Amino acid sequence: MKTTTDLFNLQDKVALVTGATRGIGLACAELLAAKGATVIISSRKQEACEQIAAQFQADGLKAVPMACHLGEMDQIEALYQQIEAKFGKLDILVNNGATNPHFGPIYDTDLAAFQKNLRCEHSRLLLHEQPRLQADGKKWWRQHH
Repeated sequence: MKTTTDLFNLQDKVALVTGATRGIGLACAELLAAKGATVIISSRKQEACEQIAAQFQADGLKAVPMACHLGEMDQIEALYQQIEAKFGKLDILVNNGATNPHFGPIYDTDLAAFQKNLRCEHSRLLLHEQPRLQADGKKWWRQHH
């Protein structure tokens, strides 16, 4: 019988956390690393990614810095190429990276700022990962049904 601890054993898993250098992204990265995953620390600035990865490594956790600006498709593509080259897989994606074209209440946000936020935060990583997610999902479904 598996215990609760076993259910969250992430040994041999590779996790990408965007926006991982502070706030919610950093907390997610810390938890995943504490559970055994190798965590790709990603944010716009390489130096910030390197600082956080070094802190994780000093604590005995597995972390690799890889900067990426989520508003740039070529950088997203380069990020996935680096992940494929280094690990050959990606098991977990925490799509936390954000842009802030507007500071303030959402009811004061104009449509262009709202759409920019959605494009940066959600659409690009999903569009890149969708074919793999579909293939993996179909494979899982065939194995379990």
